Amino acid sequence: SNEELMATNEELNTYVQQIMASEEELRRQYEQIVESDKKLLISERKYKALVQEMQLGLAVYEGNQNLEVPDYILIDCNESHNRMIGMTKEFMMGKKIRDIHKNMDEMMINNLEKTIKTGVPSHYERYQPVTEVYYEVFVFQPDQDQIAVIINDITKRKELEEKLQFLSYRDQLTGLYNRRYFDMEMKRLSDSKYIPMSVTMGDVNGLKLINDSFGHATGDIYIKKIA
Repeated sequence: SNEELMATNEELNTYVQQIMASEEELRRQYEQIVESDKKLLISERKYKALVQEMQLGLAVYEGNQNLEVPDYILIDCNESHNRMIGMTKEFMMGKKIRDIHKNMDEMMINNLEKTIKTGVPSHYERYQPVTEVYYEVFVFQPDQDQIAVIINDITKRKELEEKLQFLSYRDQLTGLYNRRYFDMEMKRLSDSKYIPMSVTMGDVNGLKLINDSFGHATGDIYIKKIA
């Protein structure tokens, strides 16, 4: 009947309106997803640019529970890492840790294994003979079966430490061991296994006369020649 047709038509109109409303909601959600993807892509690009340009070296290795840590494969690294290691990214990508670091020692392996097994970050120092760089290494686990290493060039700090160590036990003018070192050695050599022992002492005569007559710079030259 006409009444039934009109009722059905109204019901259909209601369904159509609901479908249109749903379609509009889906379109709105889709636009939000697209906008979120754009923001995520921009954020990812900024992150990659930051990682690539930062002074700290970064490398990520991947493996599985059946592999030993030295057999983990390099899957990504930045330019600072490559510069400190002394190799190109193209050469290292896909290679094992043991192939990149041929002189791996027990301390390095233990630290990497500790992080893989426990998830606890570790830290150690290492010398790279290829580039003659000292660097400290921070190891952490970004994901399961992955290890990431951040390396920091500490060559200048090491050189300063060695210089301070040298000056602590050496005379600045002659480079000979100083009184502090002498006192330390006397304690070590006081053991009976070093007996009998001979000690030779020397003195420079007339040094005051040289300093007074020709100046301390000439006296210093004389002391260095004696040394």
